[in-house]
Amino acid sequence: MSHHQRNISLTAQPHPQAQGYPNQSMRSDRSLVSSGWITTNASSWASTRGLSGTIGPDRPPLAWVGVRHQVREEGEIRGVGGVVGEDETRSGGAGHCSQAVLITCLHLSHEMGLRDVGQYAWTTPMIKDPMGSMMKIMKQYSQQVRGLSKHSTLDCRTAPDPSKLVIQHHLQRARQQAAQNNYVAVIYNGHGIQEPPTEQGELWCYDRGFDECLQNGGGPSEYIPIMLFDVLAWAGSSTCYVWDVSFSGRFIKAAQIEAEEIDNQYKSAAAQNPQIAEIHPAVYARRQIHFASCGPNQTIPRINGMPDDLFTACLTNPLRIALLYHNLQTFPLTKGDGSSYIPKHSEYMVLLWENMSITLKDRLSYELLSIIHTIAWQTLNGMEYQKLFGKSGDLVNNLSSGFILSQRVLSSYRVNPESIPTIPSSTGHTLWTTWDLILDNLFEQLPKYFDEGNIDHSWGKNLKLVSFMQDQLESITTATTTTYINVDDSTENGSGTWMTPSLSRLPIICAAAMTKQFRHQACQALDSCLRVLDIRGLSHAVQGGALDVAAKLLAQEDPEIKNALISIWSSLVRYDTAVLALAREGLTSERLTDVPSVKFFLDAMKENLVKDVVEENILEEEERISLIIQTAAVLSTIANFVSGRQAPRFVLKTLSMSGIMLKADRELMKQWGALLIAEVLGSLDQPNEQVDLGQDRGLIEGLKGDLIQMVGSGMVETRATAIYALARWIPSSERGKERERLEAELKPSLEIVEILLKHSDDEGSPLVRRELARLFIRIVEVADGYRDLAIWISILQSGLKVVESLKEEVEQAIVDVGRDLGITEDQLGMMKVLQRVYEATKRFGDDPDLQVQKIVSRPLEGIMKSLCKKGDKEDEKWKVVSKLVLGNEESGSQWTEDLLRTAMSANDRILEKWRRFDRAKGDMPERKDQDKIRLEKKLNNELFDRTKLVLQSYLAAGRRPDPMPDKVMTSQGGSSRERTWTMRHRVLEDSLVVAEQQVGLPWKWAIKDISTPDPWTNMTFHSFHSTVMSCNRSHDLLLWDWSTSRKTGHVHLNLPQSSAITSARFVNELHEQIVILAEITNGDVHILAGPQDPSMIKPISNFRALDLTSSRINTDVEYPRRLITTWYRSSGLLCVGGYSDKINVWDCPAERCVQSLETESTVPITTLITEPVSGNLIFAGLSNGQIKLYDLRQSRKKALISWRGDCFNASSQSEGASDIGKSTSTDKAMLKIGVVLGESKNISSACANGMINTYDLRALSSPIQSILSHPNGISYASFQAHSGLLSTISNLHPPAINPNSEIVTDLSNLTLSSGRPSATFSLHRTSLGSLTSVTSELISFGAQSPETLNSKYYRPYTVIHPLRPFLGIGFGHTYSLRGCGVGKGDDTDSGSYSFIRAQATNMI
Repeated sequence: MSHHQRNISLTAQPHPQAQGYPNQSMRSDRSLVSSGWITTNASSWASTRGLSGTIGPDRPPLAWVGVRHQVREEGEIRGVGGVVGEDETRSGGAGHCSQAVLITCLHLSHEMGLRDVGQYAWTTPMIKDPMGSMMKIMKQYSQQVRGLSKHSTLDCRTAPDPSKLVIQHHLQRARQQAAQNNYVAVIYNGHGIQEPPTEQGELWCYDRGFDECLQNGGGPSEYIPIMLFDVLAWAGSSTCYVWDVSFSGRFIKAAQIEAEEIDNQYKSAAAQNPQIAEIHPAVYARRQIHFASCGPNQTIPRINGMPDDLFTACLTNPLRIALLYHNLQTFPLTKGDGSSYIPKHSEYMVLLWENMSITLKDRLSYELLSIIHTIAWQTLNGMEYQKLFGKSGDLVNNLSSGFILSQRVLSSYRVNPESIPTIPSSTGHTLWTTWDLILDNLFEQLPKYFDEGNIDHSWGKNLKLVSFMQDQLESITTATTTTYINVDDSTENGSGTWMTPSLSRLPIICAAAMTKQFRHQACQALDSCLRVLDIRGLSHAVQGGALDVAAKLLAQEDPEIKNALISIWSSLVRYDTAVLALAREGLTSERLTDVPSVKFFLDAMKENLVKDVVEENILEEEERISLIIQTAAVLSTIANFVSGRQAPRFVLKTLSMSGIMLKADRELMKQWGALLIAEVLGSLDQPNEQVDLGQDRGLIEGLKGDLIQMVGSGMVETRATAIYALARWIPSSERGKERERLEAELKPSLEIVEILLKHSDDEGSPLVRRELARLFIRIVEVADGYRDLAIWISILQSGLKVVESLKEEVEQAIVDVGRDLGITEDQLGMMKVLQRVYEATKRFGDDPDLQVQKIVSRPLEGIMKSLCKKGDKEDEKWKVVSKLVLGNEESGSQWTEDLLRTAMSANDRILEKWRRFDRAKGDMPERKDQDKIRLEKKLNNELFDRTKLVLQSYLAAGRRPDPMPDKVMTSQGGSSRERTWTMRHRVLEDSLVVAEQQVGLPWKWAIKDISTPDPWTNMTFHSFHSTVMSCNRSHDLLLWDWSTSRKTGHVHLNLPQSSAITSARFVNELHEQIVILAEITNGDVHILAGPQDPSMIKPISNFRALDLTSSRINTDVEYPRRLITTWYRSSGLLCVGGYSDKINVWDCPAERCVQSLETESTVPITTLITEPVSGNLIFAGLSNGQIKLYDLRQSRKKALISWRGDCFNASSQSEGASDIGKSTSTDKAMLKIGVVLGESKNISSACANGMINTYDLRALSSPIQSILSHPNGISYASFQAHSGLLSTISNLHPPAINPNSEIVTDLSNLTLSSGRPSATFSLHRTSLGSLTSVTSELISFGAQSPETLNSKYYRPYTVIHPLRPFLGIGFGHTYSLRGCGVGKGDDTDSGSYSFIRAQATNMI
């Protein structure tokens, strides 16, 4: 090789595979440092530009930290409980309250003779006319109760002073009118009954009813008890009871017992007659609602200035009671000590109420109910809140709100109302103080002329009230700025449910959205609230009324809230109940585009797609793009929901708009364009035939072309969604389909598949591989007879590779079948493609992702079984053939002539199945059955469901780019991830200074010794944590803390039994989340991620990094099958070599293989590194002593240069040069290659024969310098690019040989413990081609088990910390740390353990 060929230019250029990622430059800033051996301030970690105060470029893309890697698996995503529960759904669910029964036992004539009777229903009874007063009171009660049901018709039944028969009649009639599931409200007022309810819960009525006494004169003479059991049975299960009577708490305890008794009776009856369960479901205990005015041993107080029916008044007119209560009470927070406050007299309060405008009352009522609902929302669990404040109707909702107010009012008089379900007391809730401030503000502005008798009815117009809603909405909107909610930012309600700050105030948002004044602001707050919720939080929000409010807002067609509504519904449609509410009408409407909700989103999509935004207005453009994506999500969901119906106009509109999205610059818009196409086409069977596209028929083909182009994208989600959408072009597997028709449908499908086959082997994302597997299986299932013939030929070809003696017989059998079937050239071409599909599908059966395996395994087994010839012996042989073909590694079988003939005998089955096509011509289904067939063919929608769930996370990630480091440093705030990134960048810079300072310091100080119960084969340090990760050729990764010598945990991988983890590394260490790359013996790479807690580190990705079954590698090479990798963080490139003649280059942010290099050798790769400055050069060391250099910038797959790394420079004047010829090791494998930062023209190498060399790439004929570090060979080597330190350790010393005679340095003072394995550790420094020895030491590893000593996998190893001046040395169960420095100085000594430990503490 000529000199100019070896003089390689090291100028960094942009990597050709880094397409699609702007600002991904490999160029690094370099500066000279006085030491002469540190010549750069950048490394393979990341660019440090921007830390000096100038704004640098965006950070390069990170691998394995996307939104998709944070999404839980499908089984964890689903399974969230329903809104009203499964039992409620099966039993029909409880409906709104449509009936009310007012049972009022006052007996005014008798009661007024005993005491001064106060107001009932805000009416003071007249002594002279008790009957008339009673009728007036009942009329007022009826009006007040009807006023609580503003949005529905309420039939109110009154029963004044009733008898038992009257109560029974009204309750039974009310239940009959309400039907089984609607609620009935029963309000019992027993103030005229002198007897308290019994302990058993009996209530009292009169022996004669009011109407009877009115007609016949006189009055009731005695009380009659009624069993609560009877009342519950008469009223039915869905009933809300109000008990306004002293000792009413006794009803609560009795109601629980009696309801369970009724349910038990119904269950017993249903066990004998199942029809009873349908007529009378056992739901009494679950559906009943009770509000009791006091405890079981408490009496109702009568307060001056309050009505006698205070509890009922709280429930029916809460605002008026709240005003009276505020007037009577002294609140220290709002009125000081209360000494100067004089309550208004009763007449004043009456005049105030009568002269308050409807507008003022409504506004105060909204504020009060918002506060009450928020208190309830934060106190109750979602199911109970929904029952009381949502699904049961306006009346129950308002009664529940009044009950919470009664708790506050009556508790001031030492009375504690009780309820079913239990509503905890909220008297100390902070929101009550807010309400008091609102009323204080009101009372301060009240006119004084009420006292003077001159009333100005317009006084309310000038009021300036404090707005609780406005303050809350502003705080919600400004506080909710992230999609990732931390548990620390959540609050826990009374039921133990964690809620975000905005979700905890959801009732305020819902109430404000129904007011014109706050609607726009409330919609923004609701959007902010919903977008940060996961599916479980969204379910909780639906229980809180978010769905009902969103539906009402959509019906109002307010253009000012259109954008917020789109975002709200894009969050809601993640939840199935919301989809039903949005698109139910689309199932039955004549035209889908005429449904108001569908029309709204279609118009919004069209409007935003054609909207012209000024280029400088970045925020407006971002909003436009977000709205398009969100609208596409809603329309996709609607299409998926109405699947099976005809909607040609909807299809044409959505596909046309999707085509525009596919041509957008934003990847997320392309992805949702593809998803919209998939769901729309998935709702119809064959769009070209069943949709009348007219002149737009070419639209379908245009969309297909755009999707095929997207398959080559560098974005994982873009590739996955494109393949997902292309699957809709695969025809359905209908039975009875004619051969001609099947061929016509298969040809365009196979054209798509041929393109996808080119990408299947290079795909590194499980997400994409799952979609490929589904598409391949679908095409295999559809191909039917063509598939069987193609697979049969493939099986025979597989067997011929082993049993070559039957080659002529097999080939003749294939020709005979082809002749019998009359296979044409076109059909032969189709089957060749199907064979490739089948082979690709088989490879997916051995995929590292278990879900991919699951997708293909059962269909493939079914296809193989269908080819089997029926018969006991033949069936058993075919099972063996099936295992051989499908690659069952545990079968232990081999191809034989007998098995191959068994496979050949399947030709009869092939012929029989093929000829079914001809017989099927008359078996085509009738047109009327086509719709039924279409409905039965359900396409897989997992990717759509998964992407829809995390849509808001993707939008947030796109809206919120990572700030530059210098901006982060201006504030102590910011996210934890940003602070971690910036801090670790500083540590990275500091490590350069530390590396320079430790030059010349001794390395003989022992920092730590660790004895592990599990032997280690190797280990690695985390750069910033005090974490050591090791493996021992098992399925576990072991994690230790080197500062405490304690095991912190382990991470388990679900691997095949014959596979194991050989090594692992940390990646993306500049960021907070730990990401681990684990290398497996079968050629797979598994990615794990999580926080520092090992128990929370989970697998997030995997891929087959390299095929280790290459036949080019000599089988006699004594080297275990394993992967050798090198990682360059700045570009995210992972180069993978090993037991193969290939080096695969993986673009990890894109998760695909972008290049495959050839070693042109029959021996495996033993070491692999990336040049640390530019990342463009790859150095590969082979087991035969060769070193090869590759340039990733060039298109050539072969090495630029290669040279021998196992040779030595005989003229070397280095220390130990005289011993160069004394090596006793015959192993020539290259163990390590090193390049010092900034010295890319000089490299160092360590060979298994004990040689350490330095080279100048411009003159490779001989090493610059050579040292024989270990005459008995090197077992392991490690290199630190920052300092140029090369650490090596020898093979174990044979017990019978005195190791002192083999050590390069003088070790005469060291002794070897008898019977314990030992090895020699050495440390050398390389700089500018020079090679100097730093230290050498004999290491004794203590007693080891025989299994460890005899295993070929356990060898001595040494690993240098990536940044810090210390390293690890280990073998088997023993591991030691050695550091640079005197080790006995003060805490400022850079090598002392206390210094290193302090550094680690600061770095974590």
